[in-house]
Amino acid sequence: MKQTMDDCIRETPEIIRKNTADRVRLTSQLVSIYQKSKAEKIIVVASGSSYNAAACARFFMQKVLKKEVQVIPPYTFTYWENDFSEKAFVVVASQSGNSTNSLRALEKLREKKHLAIGITADNESDFKTYCDVLINYEIGLETVGFVTKGMVGLVLFFMLFALEAARTVNTIEMNEYKEYVKKLEETADIHRLMYQRTKAFFEENKRELLSTEKVFLVGSGPGYGVALEGALKIGETLGICSVAYESEEFLHGPNFQVNDNYTCIFIDNNDVTSERMHMIYEAASQFTNRCYMITASQEQNGKFIKNPQSGNPYISVLYNLAAVEYIAYRVTNDLNRWPVEELAEAFDRKVRIKSK
Repeated sequence: MKQTMDDCIRETPEIIRKNTADRVRLTSQLVSIYQKSKAEKIIVVASGSSYNAAACARFFMQKVLKKEVQVIPPYTFTYWENDFSEKAFVVVASQSGNSTNSLRALEKLREKKHLAIGITADNESDFKTYCDVLINYEIGLETVGFVTKGMVGLVLFFMLFALEAARTVNTIEMNEYKEYVKKLEETADIHRLMYQRTKAFFEENKRELLSTEKVFLVGSGPGYGVALEGALKIGETLGICSVAYESEEFLHGPNFQVNDNYTCIFIDNNDVTSERMHMIYEAASQFTNRCYMITASQEQNGKFIKNPQSGNPYISVLYNLAAVEYIAYRVTNDLNRWPVEELAEAFDRKVRIKSK
């Protein structure tokens, strides 16, 4: 049978479990290069879901490596933002390994005599021609264009790399390292439970969700990465306007648009920013009954997708992503609104985004 988005979401926990257990081997080559680089900062060059994966993992990476982590789109990197020092540790990430903008970014690295490191899920992609070092983050086969397990797998890979690199360069204590590993191991089961809870939430709110016309997703810190990916997934599958905002930026203009035609999804980090996010949720709920929240709040509210536990805000992105991915899948599938391939091909004939 043809693989579906739902299949890939349900396969994600096994990827989390397997790759966390195999973290030392999986990240060893990249960790070795990082250790030798004496890096002053880290730059991740990526677009689409790969960009969003880096945005989700960025704060975790900064916390354990004690280094600034910057995420730059490949086109911006190639033409405008590539004036970095020799001590910058730069990687280019693309699940397919065939994104034309990422290939150009690798060319730019070589042009600047900088090591061109590519992270991909396909060793036979065009990355192999453009990279000095090719890293496969090993998520298995994903034939669905609207990637889910590959996206979460890349978030996890960045986290595992950061943990192993931090252990190697001594920016993390061993007890803290072990605690993070334990939390990542637990994430596989939490992801599965989050998937089940989102299914139940969808059935309870099905009528409203199936009439979604415009969507705002709101988050901050790691949760903003989840909002970015949710906006991308809903927009590319359902074919409607779907936009992500950092929580305070949402309050500076976009909030004035909210009415009954808007669906708003808020991602709660369940930390010191939680109270503010709930205030924004309550304010928006005055103008539309289509406000929902991913949260660990104990409040009984049918509009909430409940995290099984408050968890660590740096790691909870791994299972919060299951919620936005499943919503995108179910609304599109129930309405049979999958994008027509001919339209994508017509666009691609004018503006190519994949080398093959």
